[in-house]
Amino acid sequence: MTLEELLARDEVVSALESDGTPFFIFDPARLRADYRALVAALPGVQPHYAVKALSHHAVLETLVDEGAGFDVATSAEIDAVLAAGATPDRIIHTHPHKRPRDIDYAISRGVRTFVADSDAELRKLQGRDVEVIARLSFPNEHALVDLSSKFGLELGEVEGYLEYALELGIRIIGFSYHVGSQNTSLDVFRDALANTLQLVDPARAAGHPITTVDIGGGFPVAYDTGVPAPGDIGAVLNPVMASRPDLRYISEPGRVLAAGCMHLVSGVVSTTHRPHDDTHWVYIDDGLFGGYSNVASDHVSPKIHAITPPGREIIPQTIGGPTCDSNDVIVRGLPLPRLEVGDLIVSPNMGAYSWVTASEFNGIPRTRVVVLGED
Repeated sequence: MTLEELLARDEVVSALESDGTPFFIFDPARLRADYRALVAALPGVQPHYAVKALSHHAVLETLVDEGAGFDVATSAEIDAVLAAGATPDRIIHTHPHKRPRDIDYAISRGVRTFVADSDAELRKLQGRDVEVIARLSFPNEHALVDLSSKFGLELGEVEGYLEYALELGIRIIGFSYHVGSQNTSLDVFRDALANTLQLVDPARAAGHPITTVDIGGGFPVAYDTGVPAPGDIGAVLNPVMASRPDLRYISEPGRVLAAGCMHLVSGVVSTTHRPHDDTHWVYIDDGLFGGYSNVASDHVSPKIHAITPPGREIIPQTIGGPTCDSNDVIVRGLPLPRLEVGDLIVSPNMGAYSWVTASEFNGIPRTRVVVLGED
């Protein structure tokens, strides 16, 4: 829907008239559409939504209804997914390094599938009634954040790792990897899968019942530049997966589902012109420690739409957040219609790594969420 249609929704009008800005707008219909588009692009892959991207209960409930699985990394995320109505068999615990009590808690809640990438982690899982997936490392210079820099076995380590697992009485049921956040290289998607599949037969020959390959996430979102669509990614991955129909394929999409279903609405609190640098400043009621936290923590450059009456002159404006921290600046010198106190700013595609990373710094409450109905 257009921004005009969005702001005209009864839920949004009511929110503006009651507590005012700032707030996120969660559109469950958009989430359903994005989930179904991903399933259609990769029909042989069962998505396990990465809860860390956006853990709001309405998001989780929508995905439970769609039949999604869930990728969790903490006990709190397990609780949130179960509270949303998921059954434990739809959950995989993908944090490669867990506290023993976190493993105990996950098992007590019915979770049985765990990811590990170290000998120490295998020792913690020894003797437990669990399934173990080995996490691999595929460094990627094309990703915004290279997630293989922190986790994963290098290919040269896999054979010894599998041997040690057998010594402990652990049989690995699959391999997982993550090509990196916002990966834009189709070659990386394809090559990571192809290299993983080459490990399957040797692992089976060694005594491991490999049944599963987790292709991770990294499906990119178009914030301010074009990126490969899910259909483009499916076009390169589906033929590779079809070569091994004996395997079950799962994924860990987070951003690609979370981003588009939430929009951020904030309001202009004050304006000023600062002569020392000839800059027109606009101060709004949300910022880098709140709804715009993805700018600081996730390298996002969000689109900013000024909702103003027609005819305002376009001038460069620097937009600052509500805290007293001088780093709380969302964008500098952005050409927009001249903003005045009471005007609205809307940023779309703000669901991923924003609400979940917001704080209450300076005593400012965490940005609330307005949920649209699905009429």
